[in-house]
Amino acid sequence: EYAHAHADAAHGRVSPSAVLLVPDAHGGQSVRAVLTHFGAGHFAAPDDDADAEADNQEQPSKGKAADVRAFGVLLLGLLSGEAAESRYRFDRATKELARVSVVDTAAEAVRSGRVRSWVDRQLSDSFPVAAAERLAEVGLRCAADADAEEGKERPEMAWVAGKVSRLYVESRAWERTLQPPSDDLSSVALAPR
Repeated sequence: EYAHAHADAAHGRVSPSAVLLVPDAHGGQSVRAVLTHFGAGHFAAPDDDADAEADNQEQPSKGKAADVRAFGVLLLGLLSGEAAESRYRFDRATKELARVSVVDTAAEAVRSGRVRSWVDRQLSDSFPVAAAERLAEVGLRCAADADAEEGKERPEMAWVAGKVSRLYVESRAWERTLQPPSDDLSSVALAPR
């Protein structure tokens, strides 16, 4: 958001390999994400042999809209635990292999109301489902193809940052509801007598 709104620049190569997790400066066990390789997309030569259909491989020349799309794909990948690249999956209805991406699986999960089962299985049920559903919708809006006829455009990164920040705050509040009370209850008997 800072690069887009304040520096009037685009990253050009937003991908999982450009995100590092570093210890939080305030200590503790928390980490924060840092976007690396900023500006490196301008030095990279375009790869003529690259798969043009890859979801997260847009060229740097596409600017801020490509960054927003790539961020949406990255967000969906983090939420689901799926790779950002397209892969093949057996379609039981047609009995053929079909090419699907994390955007396709996210759209199906949102459409069918099954986001809870789509989210990364390593989380079990340790996440706020409502926040995950809204985060998937934000990721899909970012990753959607812009459609001028229907008036749909990719959102600005400031809007995306605001939505993600709000969902982060909501998920932290949800996490605090799961914590045991901090009061010293050692003198209180909780079991029946």
